[in-house]
Amino acid sequence: MRIEETTLSLVLVLEDMVPLYQQLLGLLMREREVIVGDDVDGLTRNLNEKGSLLGRIGQLDRKRSEAVVVLSRALGGSEGQLSLRQLVERVPAHCRNRLMSCQYALEGLIRGIASTNQVNGVVIDRSLQRVGGLLNLVRRYVPMASSYRKDGLPEGMGQIRRTLAKG
Repeated sequence: MRIEETTLSLVLVLEDMVPLYQQLLGLLMREREVIVGDDVDGLTRNLNEKGSLLGRIGQLDRKRSEAVVVLSRALGGSEGQLSLRQLVERVPAHCRNRLMSCQYALEGLIRGIASTNQVNGVVIDRSLQRVGGLLNLVRRYVPMASSYRKDGLPEGMGQIRRTLAKG
């Protein structure tokens, strides 16, 4: 296969990847909203969508990797597989613009995804801390009762209610 054909094949795969990475970034932003909003159903839907999207990205990434290996060999990449940046420098001039455009778009999207993932991680950690604090509060103020009242509450619950009401 000629260098121009291989470059075009790579560009087409990368151009297909760009909108998928844009969708992923949107899903990650929505994920933060549903986590903060305690929307379990929304989070489940978002995670399912993200799994499907990552599967499609993975398929394209395998095609991208194969094209990069072929193009690297064709361009004399003696050190093995070349990066996109290195490929842009080595492909014929008339092939560079589209490849460079894809490279810049994907780099920007990947930076945005990494940043959003980092923020989401902090939001999740804070949510888990809140849940842990509430569980500790329940453990502290709800005794393991050996007997229960007729209304279903543990014996001694009246005292706990008064303590919580006082703050």
